[in-house]
Amino acid sequence: MAKISERMRKMNRPLNWLPAALTLLVLSSSASARTPFEVGYTKTQVYSAALRYLRVDLGQDVYEKDPDSAYLLFHFVAEGAEHQKSDGSIEIISVKAGCRVVVQLPKLPSYFEQTLRESLVAKLRGDYGAPDSAKPEAPKPPKKPEKTPEPTPKPKTEGVSE
Repeated sequence: MAKISERMRKMNRPLNWLPAALTLLVLSSSASARTPFEVGYTKTQVYSAALRYLRVDLGQDVYEKDPDSAYLLFHFVAEGAEHQKSDGSIEIISVKAGCRVVVQLPKLPSYFEQTLRESLVAKLRGDYGAPDSAKPEAPKPPKKPEKTPEPTPKPKTEGVSE
């Protein structure tokens, strides 16, 4: 009986429960990764390219879309040995120099979001070329030198000697 009560006292210590509580917390939490990035394209260009990329190139099921609010909700099935699945979203927000794009695949490792991001940027470049902000500007023609006014000649005076 003494051994049982000694075990109970040890188990009731807070530090004994800490590893189990942390493990439970880590395993029960869902991933909430977000991969935001900015591109120099318009909101319409990014929305159209993202929709075509998801539907046509990847064959994913886009179940909700809104071009005015610029978001896409889709079922993402990752190819591979396990066919991992996640609901995903792409949000497009206008910013000063183009758009901020937020890719989310909450049930998958973050490298799926990174891959989707890189592929979407490649799709944008393939469809629309380099973004306006990244295109090198045409060299400006050299400024024409301004004509300096010629000094006015001194009037000649006849017969006056200096």
